[in-house]
Order: sequence, then C-alpha cells, then structure tokens
Amino acid sequence: MAIYDMSRPTGEALSTRIATYLVRLAYAAVDATRVRKTQKVLSSLTDEELFDIGLTREDIRAMGRRI
Repeated sequence: MAIYDMSRPTGEALSTRIATYLVRLAYAAVDATRVRKTQKVLSSLTDEELFDIGLTREDIRAMGRRI
C-alpha cells in the first residue's frame, strides 16, 4: 500500500502562476518601451553618426524584431 498525502496540492498554486505571468508581462512591456525609445533616438541620427558607432538603419529596424 502506497502512502500519499492527498491533502497537499502538487505543483505551484494557480495564484502563483498567474502572478508570475503578470510580472513577466510587465517586464516585457517595459522592455518593449525601452526598445522603442532607443529606436527613436537612433533614428534621429544621421547615417554618418550611425556609422561612427558601428550601426546601420537596418540594425535599428532589427531591434524591434528581436523582442
């Protein structure tokens, strides 16, 4: 006869999983906002200024696709 404690749920509680999901969602939103702000600033630079820091316009567009 196997002995199991049936009074304890297995795995994470649903509320913990929901809270974790919401925190991850908030971090993703903050990251997306930072990327958009960075893209906006870099887009305002001239091609020569971008070249000086080793970037191209395509690098700026690619930032958004990495999210």
